[in-house]
Amino acid sequence: MKKLICILAALLTLLSLAACSKSTSTPTDSTAATTQDGVVFYSHDDDGTLVSEVVTTTKFSGTTDPTSEITVTVPASYINTLDLQYQNDLQLYCTKKNYISFTKNEETGEVTFKMTASVYNSTLAEQRRHILNTLLPLIESETYPWFHTYIPNTDYSEVTIKVDKKGYKKTDSSLLAEYIADLCIYSYQVLLTDSPRSCTVTVVDSQTGDEITQVTRSFI
Repeated sequence: MKKLICILAALLTLLSLAACSKSTSTPTDSTAATTQDGVVFYSHDDDGTLVSEVVTTTKFSGTTDPTSEITVTVPASYINTLDLQYQNDLQLYCTKKNYISFTKNEETGEVTFKMTASVYNSTLAEQRRHILNTLLPLIESETYPWFHTYIPNTDYSEVTIKVDKKGYKKTDSSLLAEYIADLCIYSYQVLLTDSPRSCTVTVVDSQTGDEITQVTRSFI
Protein backbone atom coordinates (compact mmCIF):
# COMPACT_ATOMS: atom_id res chain seq x y z
CA MET A 1 0.00 0.00 0.00
CA LYS A 2 2.82 2.39 0.88
CA LYS A 3 4.46 1.70 -2.51
CA LEU A 4 1.17 2.34 -4.32
CA ILE A 5 0.76 5.68 -2.55
CA CYS A 6 4.28 6.68 -3.60
CA ILE A 7 3.58 5.75 -7.21
CA LEU A 8 0.34 7.74 -7.25
CA ALA A 9 2.10 10.71 -5.69
CA ALA A 10 4.81 10.60 -8.35
CA LEU A 11 2.23 10.47 -11.13
CA LEU A 12 0.36 13.43 -9.66
CA THR A 13 3.63 15.35 -9.62
CA LEU A 14 4.12 14.70 -13.33
CA LEU A 15 0.57 15.77 -14.13
CA SER A 16 0.93 18.89 -12.01
CA LEU A 17 4.11 19.89 -13.81
CA ALA A 18 2.53 19.29 -17.19
CA ALA A 19 -0.49 21.38 -16.32
CA CYS A 20 1.08 24.22 -14.38
CA SER A 21 4.66 24.73 -15.54
CA LYS A 22 5.35 27.62 -17.88
CA SER A 23 7.88 27.27 -20.65
CA THR A 24 10.56 29.89 -20.94
CA SER A 25 10.79 29.19 -24.69
CA THR A 26 7.20 29.15 -25.90
CA PRO A 27 6.87 28.20 -29.59
CA THR A 28 5.99 31.10 -31.85
CA ASP A 29 2.77 31.22 -33.86
CA SER A 30 4.70 30.40 -37.03
CA THR A 31 6.24 27.34 -35.39
CA ALA A 32 2.87 26.16 -34.11
CA ALA A 33 1.38 26.53 -37.57
CA THR A 34 3.81 23.98 -38.98
CA THR A 35 2.19 21.27 -36.85
CA GLN A 36 -0.62 21.15 -39.42
CA ASP A 37 1.90 19.55 -41.77
CA GLY A 38 3.84 17.35 -39.41
CA VAL A 39 4.92 16.23 -35.99
CA VAL A 40 7.01 18.74 -34.10
CA PHE A 41 9.45 17.65 -31.44
CA TYR A 42 11.66 19.85 -29.32
CA SER A 43 15.01 19.12 -27.77
CA HIS A 44 18.17 20.76 -26.54
CA ASP A 45 21.36 20.63 -28.54
CA ASP A 46 24.82 20.17 -27.03
CA ASP A 47 25.15 23.79 -25.91
CA GLY A 48 21.68 23.83 -24.31
CA THR A 49 19.89 25.75 -27.08
CA LEU A 50 16.27 24.76 -27.67
CA VAL A 51 15.79 23.46 -31.21
CA SER A 52 12.86 22.03 -33.14
CA GLU A 53 12.29 19.76 -36.08
CA VAL A 54 9.21 18.94 -38.16
CA VAL A 55 8.55 15.40 -39.38
CA THR A 56 6.17 15.64 -42.34
CA THR A 57 2.93 13.64 -42.26
CA THR A 58 0.31 12.90 -44.89
CA LYS A 59 -2.28 15.66 -45.19
CA PHE A 60 -5.99 15.01 -44.91
CA SER A 61 -5.62 11.36 -43.91
CA GLY A 62 -4.57 10.09 -47.33
CA THR A 63 -6.86 12.24 -49.47
CA THR A 64 -6.05 15.39 -51.42
CA ASP A 65 -9.63 16.69 -51.07
CA PRO A 66 -10.00 18.78 -47.89
CA THR A 67 -13.80 18.73 -48.20
CA SER A 68 -14.13 14.93 -48.20
CA GLU A 69 -15.77 13.44 -45.12
CA ILE A 70 -13.98 11.43 -42.46
CA THR A 71 -15.55 9.53 -39.56
CA VAL A 72 -13.80 8.92 -36.26
CA THR A 73 -15.20 6.65 -33.54
CA VAL A 74 -14.03 7.27 -29.99
CA PRO A 75 -14.78 5.25 -26.83
CA ALA A 76 -16.87 6.44 -23.92
CA SER A 77 -13.69 6.89 -21.87
CA TYR A 78 -12.58 9.64 -24.28
CA ILE A 79 -15.93 11.43 -24.02
CA ASN A 80 -15.59 11.33 -20.25
CA THR A 81 -12.39 13.40 -20.50
CA LEU A 82 -14.27 16.32 -22.09
CA ASP A 83 -15.55 19.28 -20.12
CA LEU A 84 -18.81 18.45 -18.40
CA GLN A 85 -20.77 20.85 -20.59
CA TYR A 86 -19.63 18.94 -23.69
CA GLN A 87 -20.30 15.53 -22.14
CA ASN A 88 -23.89 16.65 -21.62
CA ASP A 89 -24.20 18.39 -24.99
CA LEU A 90 -22.22 16.73 -27.77
CA GLN A 91 -23.90 18.95 -30.34
CA LEU A 92 -22.29 21.94 -28.63
CA TYR A 93 -18.95 20.11 -28.80
CA CYS A 94 -19.43 19.44 -32.52
CA THR A 95 -20.22 23.09 -33.11
CA LYS A 96 -17.12 24.21 -31.23
CA LYS A 97 -14.89 21.78 -33.15
CA ASN A 98 -16.57 22.47 -36.53
CA TYR A 99 -17.57 18.81 -36.87
CA ILE A 100 -20.43 17.94 -39.20
CA SER A 101 -22.37 15.58 -36.92
CA PHE A 102 -22.17 12.84 -34.31
CA THR A 103 -23.85 9.51 -33.55
CA LYS A 104 -23.78 7.94 -30.10
CA ASN A 105 -24.05 4.22 -29.38
CA GLU A 106 -26.19 4.20 -26.25
CA GLU A 107 -25.12 0.66 -25.33
CA THR A 108 -21.35 1.12 -25.49
CA GLY A 109 -21.11 4.89 -25.09
CA GLU A 110 -18.97 5.10 -28.24
CA VAL A 111 -19.41 8.25 -30.30
CA THR A 112 -18.79 8.54 -34.03
CA PHE A 113 -17.94 12.02 -35.25
CA LYS A 114 -18.20 13.08 -38.88
CA MET A 115 -16.01 15.94 -40.13
CA THR A 116 -14.31 17.23 -43.24
CA ALA A 117 -10.78 16.09 -43.95
CA SER A 118 -9.56 19.65 -43.44
CA VAL A 119 -11.12 19.88 -39.98
CA TYR A 120 -9.78 16.43 -39.14
CA ASN A 121 -6.29 17.50 -40.10
CA SER A 122 -6.59 20.62 -37.94
CA THR A 123 -7.90 18.52 -35.04
CA LEU A 124 -4.83 16.27 -35.17
CA ALA A 125 -2.59 19.34 -35.37
CA GLU A 126 -4.28 20.69 -32.25
CA GLN A 127 -3.61 17.41 -30.44
CA ARG A 128 0.05 17.43 -31.51
CA ARG A 129 0.35 20.90 -30.03
CA HIS A 130 -1.29 19.64 -26.85
CA ILE A 131 1.31 16.89 -26.48
CA LEU A 132 4.10 19.35 -27.24
CA ASN A 133 2.81 21.89 -24.72
CA THR A 134 2.49 19.14 -22.11
CA LEU A 135 5.99 17.69 -22.52
CA LEU A 136 7.99 20.84 -23.20
CA PRO A 137 7.63 22.10 -19.60
CA LEU A 138 8.93 18.74 -18.40
CA ILE A 139 11.97 18.98 -20.67
CA GLU A 140 12.66 22.49 -19.39
CA SER A 141 11.77 21.74 -15.77
CA GLU A 142 14.47 21.92 -13.12
CA THR A 143 12.82 18.88 -11.55
CA TYR A 144 13.79 16.74 -14.56
CA PRO A 145 17.14 18.15 -15.74
CA TRP A 146 18.03 14.69 -17.10
CA PHE A 147 15.09 14.69 -19.57
CA HIS A 148 16.54 16.09 -22.81
CA THR A 149 14.49 15.08 -25.86
CA TYR A 150 11.35 13.30 -27.02
CA ILE A 151 11.05 12.07 -30.61
CA PRO A 152 7.73 10.54 -31.75
CA ASN A 153 6.99 8.73 -34.98
CA THR A 154 4.12 10.00 -37.15
CA ASP A 155 1.28 8.21 -35.35
CA TYR A 156 2.83 8.45 -31.86
CA SER A 157 2.93 4.65 -31.53
CA GLU A 158 6.68 4.84 -30.91
CA VAL A 159 8.49 7.51 -28.94
CA THR A 160 12.16 7.80 -28.10
CA ILE A 161 13.16 9.92 -25.13
CA LYS A 162 16.78 10.84 -24.58
CA VAL A 163 17.98 11.30 -21.04
CA ASP A 164 21.10 11.72 -18.97
CA LYS A 165 21.54 8.16 -17.76
CA LYS A 166 23.06 9.00 -14.39
CA GLY A 167 20.36 11.52 -13.55
CA TYR A 168 17.64 9.17 -14.78
CA LYS A 169 18.91 6.29 -12.68
CA LYS A 170 19.14 8.42 -9.53
CA THR A 171 15.40 9.13 -9.51
CA ASP A 172 12.29 6.97 -9.49
CA SER A 173 11.56 7.99 -13.08
CA SER A 174 9.92 4.87 -14.53
CA LEU A 175 6.54 6.59 -14.45
CA LEU A 176 7.69 9.20 -16.96
CA ALA A 177 7.78 6.69 -19.83
CA GLU A 178 4.36 5.33 -18.88
CA TYR A 179 2.95 8.85 -18.65
CA ILE A 180 4.26 9.78 -22.12
CA ALA A 181 2.86 6.56 -23.61
CA ASP A 182 -0.59 7.17 -22.12
CA LEU A 183 -0.50 10.79 -23.25
CA CYS A 184 0.20 9.76 -26.84
CA ILE A 185 -2.54 7.12 -26.84
CA TYR A 186 -5.33 9.11 -25.21
CA SER A 187 -4.49 12.51 -26.67
CA TYR A 188 -3.71 11.48 -30.25
CA GLN A 189 -4.10 7.86 -31.28
CA VAL A 190 -7.66 7.71 -30.00
CA LEU A 191 -8.59 10.13 -32.80
CA LEU A 192 -6.90 8.24 -35.63
CA THR A 193 -9.05 6.32 -38.09
CA ASP A 194 -6.59 3.43 -38.15
CA SER A 195 -4.34 3.15 -35.13
CA PRO A 196 -2.77 0.40 -33.01
CA ARG A 197 -3.73 2.44 -29.94
CA SER A 198 -0.58 1.39 -28.21
CA CYS A 199 2.67 3.22 -27.61
CA THR A 200 6.18 2.02 -26.96
CA VAL A 201 8.49 4.50 -25.26
CA THR A 202 12.19 3.74 -25.52
CA VAL A 203 14.48 5.52 -23.07
CA VAL A 204 18.04 5.96 -24.35
CA ASP A 205 21.22 7.55 -23.08
CA SER A 206 21.54 10.91 -24.86
CA GLN A 207 25.34 10.60 -24.97
CA THR A 208 25.83 7.01 -26.11
CA GLY A 209 22.46 6.17 -27.67
CA ASP A 210 22.32 2.98 -25.61
CA GLU A 211 18.86 1.78 -24.63
CA ILE A 212 18.13 2.09 -20.90
CA THR A 213 14.59 0.74 -20.75
CA GLN A 214 11.48 0.32 -22.84
CA VAL A 215 7.82 0.61 -21.87
CA THR A 216 4.76 -0.39 -23.91
CA ARG A 217 1.26 0.75 -22.99
CA SER A 218 -2.01 -0.19 -24.69
CA PHE A 219 -5.41 1.45 -24.86
CA ILE A 220 -7.73 0.30 -22.07
